[in-house]
Amino acid sequence: MKEVIKSSDNKNFKYLKKLYNKSFRKKEGKFILEGYRLIMEACGKARFDRIFMTPYFAKTDEGEEIIRKFKDHIPVHFVTGKLLYNVADTENPQGIAAITYVPRSGANILFHNRNRGIILILDRIQDPGNMGTIIRTAVAAGIEGIICLKGSVDIYNLKVIRASMGAIFSIPILTGVSFKRLQKIRDEYPDYKLICTDLNTSKFYHEIDYQEPLMLVIGNEARGIREELLSLADIKIKIPLMGNIDSLNAAVSTAIVLYDIVVKCRHSNG
Repeated sequence: MKEVIKSSDNKNFKYLKKLYNKSFRKKEGKFILEGYRLIMEACGKARFDRIFMTPYFAKTDEGEEIIRKFKDHIPVHFVTGKLLYNVADTENPQGIAAITYVPRSGANILFHNRNRGIILILDRIQDPGNMGTIIRTAVAAGIEGIICLKGSVDIYNLKVIRASMGAIFSIPILTGVSFKRLQKIRDEYPDYKLICTDLNTSKFYHEIDYQEPLMLVIGNEARGIREELLSLADIKIKIPLMGNIDSLNAAVSTAIVLYDIVVKCRHSNG
């Protein structure tokens, strides 16, 4: 085993620690994964920069598997459990963390996919649990990609990654998109119908005969979709609320509407 990092002044450990800061992640184009399961989920989908693990974890079957998989390709650093657990975001990072590169993204990747199908637009979703669950739902539903508008939570936040169960590696996601840029995308792909959820409309989601290609917009947990974006909508829909409730959780709303759209589109396409 190589020398174990025991000081927080070690340059590699300091670099890992800095990446827990959102602005540094954005600057470097990298983010952190914690735990064996997430790291294995990312294998073959993400590009790794380096691995950190405790000597104890290195001796486990999982640790030996990681070492065999990565040792010839990227650096594997050993670090004391005290240092790693002090910096970790999760209560139990299992003694392993990895630095990975943010995947390449762009409108061309989303819209020039093999299918011109369904794109999900998220307008200022701020809760990490909601964001992660929405991403996981989008992957399960088999849609083409996701656009996250400015004001949304960082999708490379570890809470988002955990909630997505690693699904962020399975779908193209365009992040930090301004409203102005979204307008340009909308102009560039005019054949995509823009569907917005809106509590003030009279149309229910299940009453619409959806046709691909389309873009579905889900709004902020408290404020919904911004007015400028609602003004661009081709269709506005809402979910019927029978009980004494004025709204649904954003992730729940996404799942209800998205699956209705996917089923109807696939049925209409034979």
